[in-house]
Amino acid sequence: MIRIVPELIECDYYRWIEGDPVAINAFAGEYMSQYSWAEATLAGIESKNIQ
Repeated sequence: MIRIVPELIECDYYRWIEGDPVAINAFAGEYMSQYSWAEATLAGIESKNIQ
């Protein structure tokens, strides 16, 4: 198994999850489009951005 320590990396998605308005406003509709498995996460991001 592999894992990361989120507190030790800079990640716009983690900032978005935390509600950082800069990260939220920077989202332009694309999230890891080269990976089909990321589509579910993108759907969640888009639905929360609409709210």
